[in-house]
Amino acid sequence: MDWFRMALDHCSLRDLGFLGPQFTWHKLFMDGRSIRSKLDRALVSSSWLGKFSNAILYHISNSASNHCILSLRLGLVRVPFKGQSKQFRFEAMWLRDPKCQDVVSEAWERGLMSSLGCPLSNCLQACQEDLTGWNKKEFRHVGRRIAQLQTKLQTVEASGTATSEEIRSARSDLKLWLDAKETMWKQWSHNT
Repeated sequence: MDWFRMALDHCSLRDLGFLGPQFTWHKLFMDGRSIRSKLDRALVSSSWLGKFSNAILYHISNSASNHCILSLRLGLVRVPFKGQSKQFRFEAMWLRDPKCQDVVSEAWERGLMSSLGCPLSNCLQACQEDLTGWNKKEFRHVGRRIAQLQTKLQTVEASGTATSEEIRSARSDLKLWLDAKETMWKQWSHNT
């Protein structure tokens, strides 16, 4: 360990710091005991920090591993996209939710009840409207929902009183939304 410290001093490296849970590794035992440790960190030089002064390292709880994800964000400014009105697209991630079938069935029935126009067009229009509204309510902010679930998982893991089942449940909820996000991005990558 002394040699490691000497190497850090020789290279003028220092710990960047972090936001998020203190520990980056968590081991759960079947009897409910757990061990936590900070195994991972980011080391930077003064010259690097001068170039990237807005850099922040985040510790992000992970549903698939007992290690936190380390996410380095450089504080770059995003330019918002100013596009035209959004075209309706059926999202494959909706199929993971059992409520999707109910939304489509109810919209289809409402479309069939309309006395104006073509029944098929009415049904498709009703489905589009209902799925768009349902999407806004249930899926609109997938990224925010994932962030909330990651925060919940971090809180549960940091709690000394959480049971193994509570941690597994929080990881399972997070995994469902991460899978939905992956499905969404796979579909979008094919729609370009």
